Amino acid sequence: MKNIFVLLILITSHLSLYSSDLDLSSTQIEFIKNHKKIEYVYDPAWKPFEWTSELETHVGMIYDILYIIEQKSNLNLVPVHVKTWPEAVDMLKKGTTSMVSAIGVTDKRKEYLTFSKNPLFKTPYVLVSRHGEDYLDGFVDASTKRVATIESSTIEEILHRQRKNVKFSVLKSVKDGFYALQNEDIDVFVVNAATAKYYINFLGFKNLKIAYKTNLTLDLRMAVRKDAPVEILEIIDKSIEAIDPKEIDNIFKKWTELKVQKELDWKVLFYILSGVFLLGSFLVVSNKKLHSMVNKQTGEINEQKQELEKLIESFDKHVIVTRTDLDGIITYASEAYCKVSGYTSEELIGTSHEAVRHPDTTNEFYEELWKTVKSDNIYKGEIKNLAKDGSCFWTQTIITPLYNKLGKADGYSAIRQNITDKKLIEELAITDGLTNIYNRRHFNDVFPKIIKGAKRSNELVAFLSIDIDFFKRYNDTYGHQKGDEALIKFANVLQNSLNRVDDKCFRLGGEEFCVLFKTSSKENALEFSKSIQAKVIELKIPHEKNLPYGLLTCSMGLVTLNAREIVSEDTMYKMVDDLLYEAKRNGRNQIWTN
Repeated sequence: MKNIFVLLILITSHLSLYSSDLDLSSTQIEFIKNHKKIEYVYDPAWKPFEWTSELETHVGMIYDILYIIEQKSNLNLVPVHVKTWPEAVDMLKKGTTSMVSAIGVTDKRKEYLTFSKNPLFKTPYVLVSRHGEDYLDGFVDASTKRVATIESSTIEEILHRQRKNVKFSVLKSVKDGFYALQNEDIDVFVVNAATAKYYINFLGFKNLKIAYKTNLTLDLRMAVRKDAPVEILEIIDKSIEAIDPKEIDNIFKKWTELKVQKELDWKVLFYILSGVFLLGSFLVVSNKKLHSMVNKQTGEINEQKQELEKLIESFDKHVIVTRTDLDGIITYASEAYCKVSGYTSEELIGTSHEAVRHPDTTNEFYEELWKTVKSDNIYKGEIKNLAKDGSCFWTQTIITPLYNKLGKADGYSAIRQNITDKKLIEELAITDGLTNIYNRRHFNDVFPKIIKGAKRSNELVAFLSIDIDFFKRYNDTYGHQKGDEALIKFANVLQNSLNRVDDKCFRLGGEEFCVLFKTSSKENALEFSKSIQAKVIELKIPHEKNLPYGLLTCSMGLVTLNAREIVSEDTMYKMVDDLLYEAKRNGRNQIWTN
């Protein structure tokens, strides 16, 4: 009896080791049990997706997803560190390793790899150039230029297959590409949009820009060699399908928290640096007296003075700070602030912060900010700024009133932390990878906030739901690449039609789009919707299966309500959905409104 009890404990313990949230077959469970580890290769220099850290570890967004897959499946995924991406591809071809963390789908790779059913990420390819060099017609303009991309990359094969007229060279890594472009060794660098934005906005390549967004897309998936056990990809596919969107959100939150972790000591840093700043001001005002005192002191005091001067110099170079008078006129700007904004201290001092105000920032935002500091309170928040070269940078900002000897406020001090990289990752999370407009996740987050904000003054809220007519027939007739091109052009019409900062357009999925905007009347909302309808027709995209029009058209449902009339988001959504259905049922290329 005792032996049976022990056996039951061992069996239970054994099963718990291979328990999973997934519906795994007995064969798959047995595979996990018998394979202590599965090695994979990855790209060691592909920020922000993945790279090798200074501690020789695999890090990045792809690694975070692999970690979730490990937790869900009990697979033990072990990275094999390589120096270059071509080395990783070579190991896959030779069979030295059986799996790759993330890779684009190409015909050549299909010869030796099997890919996961579901993509991890999708992002378009772009042409990156130096400022002042334009490529409005994309590869046509680049045909006589020195074009480069990355060796053994997905885009290299795509260019060989789909852009045979483009003459290009290959480089070892993404970093090599950006440095070659910056140093004028090449004219155009072809890379995916996510990586391009990360390098330009975060890694300091401010003299470069995205000159053209192509219709080529990086479809990023996990893959294993064809001779690898089929169970690996079966388990991985089940794991990917089981990943909740909230878990992906947590990946981005994790990246945010890594930045916020520095802010845990930010308050202490603020008080220390404020003290240093005041000491520095005292040194400037009382310079003669200070030198007289220093001359009388011992060598120890001289050493302390030198350390203090180094600290003040370091403060000026590395801390993004400005000081203003009570009217907001800048009286001091640190070297670090000048560097991030692109302005010199001479250009800034004596002016307001209006020069760095980003057009996306509303008047209401600044009114609330000034209301806070004029009430002798500390303001803390994220601010989007405009640099001198037209690029944007984000800062986490603390604004504090400053007081004179009599205890009266005589100005404000603003200390900032650059969070542009954090905002970039957040942008990737809420942006549709194909059309570059907002996605459904952002719609679900923004829709209730817009209604709540409008209810304060009972504004008119308009919700326009749009479907491209017979889009499945369009894909079947012209192919999915042409379908993607049509979706991009359609999204551009929506984006370019927006008139106000808080007007927003979204791709909800497939050919389904929507626009949320505030309006002065139902008539104006309808006229706005008709203008979009007309612009879509003006694209003159042939669609022979969309009779009787023969062109790409769209059907619309429009609901315009006073905010306080809106019972709930679901109710408004159903209203607009019913109107869209009626527009489609009654012949399409119509607008039905409440």
